[in-house]
Amino acid sequence: MASAIAPEVSFAQVADSWGISGDVTITANNTNAPVSLTPTDVALLSAPTIADGSRNTISASAVGATASASYVNANDQDATMAAAIDGDVVVSAINPGSDITLAGTVDGAAIDQGHDNTIALSGVGASAQISVVDDVLGGATVSRSLGINGDITLNAENSGAVSVQTDVAGVEINGGTRNAFSGTAIGASAGVSVLAVVDDGTYTSDISIGSGGLISVTANNSGDIRIGATDDPTQAATVSGAVLGVDSVDGSVSLMAIGASGSVSSTTVVYAGTADPNVVFGEIVFDVVNTGAVEANVTIADALIEGKNSISTGAIGSAMSTSAKSISYAEGAQGVTGTMDSMSFASSNSGSILMAGGLSNSGIASGFSLAISLNAVGSSASFTLP
Repeated sequence: MASAIAPEVSFAQVADSWGISGDVTITANNTNAPVSLTPTDVALLSAPTIADGSRNTISASAVGATASASYVNANDQDATMAAAIDGDVVVSAINPGSDITLAGTVDGAAIDQGHDNTIALSGVGASAQISVVDDVLGGATVSRSLGINGDITLNAENSGAVSVQTDVAGVEINGGTRNAFSGTAIGASAGVSVLAVVDDGTYTSDISIGSGGLISVTANNSGDIRIGATDDPTQAATVSGAVLGVDSVDGSVSLMAIGASGSVSSTTVVYAGTADPNVVFGEIVFDVVNTGAVEANVTIADALIEGKNSISTGAIGSAMSTSAKSISYAEGAQGVTGTMDSMSFASSNSGSILMAGGLSNSGIASGFSLAISLNAVGSSASFTLP
């Protein structure tokens, strides 16, 4: 794992300013080294529970190579932050041929309240990411200025097999907002993400990423990617007894197998307070290619969903997306502005895609915009604005 990260948790008034005048290069390679997380005598996760709170995570993961550049802040007091990188940024992760395996059962996972909490299983061949994350808490007023002014290159390459082998019993998302249980097997993933979560407060930003330059996002997978049963990933994993309750909003349970994925996104979520973000991206060029077999062998049984939630499983060869989203659960209007330069989308799949398993004795009780879905997709490309 390679990373450049500037985290900050602020509990007093903060004025933070820094700059990097040169190039930034981050590289992770995993060569001839299989990676496995496969407990034999105990469950992979036994009764993992998140009672409340925000952006909490319980996870189990097996990863070949991951490289990231991150700037992460959480503020519960007033803060003014300014930062700049004037050189090029290169983030590269390569897993040439090493197999990645995550195997074990999950019993009694539960998220009771809170928002943006996650219980997750993941098997990853190679991941290259740039991320900017701001959390605003306690009624704070936070202002962010960030400029990454050179060209940005993200490259993730995987040729090893990636397997997530599990059986999941009794997942419950009882309340809260945007809480999730997920299981994901992915070959190669590359992306840029900007996320602001306003729990309570006022947030403004002026963020420029690759403005006037090029953002190159490359993800290439040739390994076989599978999600399936604990003992054999070619057999169907069972997700049994999942419940998403009437007090849960935008909660989800998902098990997905993905060959290659590329993304550039900006998301703002407001629970209480206001946000006025301004995010600018430069020219974006995607090259997302999958040539490996991708299989999701999953059966969803005895599931019940209410509220405004979803359960899904599927296999996707290649996927690329560009999005700008503003999501508000607060009263009043929220502002969002931004600019994206020209974009070139290239998402290609030539591998076989299999969605096997099915849906058994599962249903929707009542609610709004609920979904239970099984999906098999060769290649996808999307562009989403607020």
